[in-house]
Formats: sequence, C-alpha cells, structure tokens
Amino acid sequence: MNTDLNVLNGKLVFSPQEACRILGVGRNTIYSLLHTGELESIRIGRQFRITREAIYRYLGLNSHTAA
Repeated sequence: MNTDLNVLNGKLVFSPQEACRILGVGRNTIYSLLHTGELESIRIGRQFRITREAIYRYLGLNSHTAA
C-alpha cells in the first residue's frame, strides 16, 4: 500500500477519492470496502466521508503512535 501518513495528520475526514490516493487502491475497491463496512465511514447526505481514525484502523495502525 502506498500510504503517506503525513497527509493523515492534517485532515480529519477524507472523500473516497482522497482515500484512494492514500491507500493506493482504485475507486471500485474503495466503494466495495465502504459498502461492506470493512472501511468504516460516515454518510453526509449521499456522500461517504472516511475519518482519519478509520483509515488508521483499516491499516492496523494506532493513530497515537503513527503521528
């Protein structure tokens, strides 16, 4: 996975497109992870937003030690 953890330290929530770049996966993969709940998200209207903590959990990282 191509993760740049410095990007994660600056923002609280990310769009699916931003999560694609952070995780180094494609659009279909992100939406599949979101729909199955493997990558936790919040919904704002019809839009998905992924929290920084959800990305850390998905990667198996502790957000306090990764910063």
